[in-house]
Amino acid sequence: MANAGKATLTAYVGETRTHTVTTVDSDGAAVNCSALTLEVIIEQLDRTDVVTIANADITKTTTTVAFAVSASINKAEHQYRWALRNASTGGVIMFGPYVIQYAADN
Repeated sequence: MANAGKATLTAYVGETRTHTVTTVDSDGAAVNCSALTLEVIIEQLDRTDVVTIANADITKTTTTVAFAVSASINKAEHQYRWALRNASTGGVIMFGPYVIQYAADN
């Protein structure tokens, strides 16, 4: 069995961002998460939890998951890490950096 897929998620300072992630394993094969109980965890690099997004707040299809991250989390430039996990087993499905950047605003 292949390892979890990796993806970098980017948000911008001050925005609530809905991320849609194509669920694939490390070989690029599709992972169907539609029937799984999921959670998304975003944490600081020192492993301190920032937010956990519960299954009820994750939209699932056979090829994607979508979830929103509040502007209250995306309040300043920062680098976190994120993971999409099977909440029943703890298994990692997708993971990677979660980057909050400033975008020009006038």
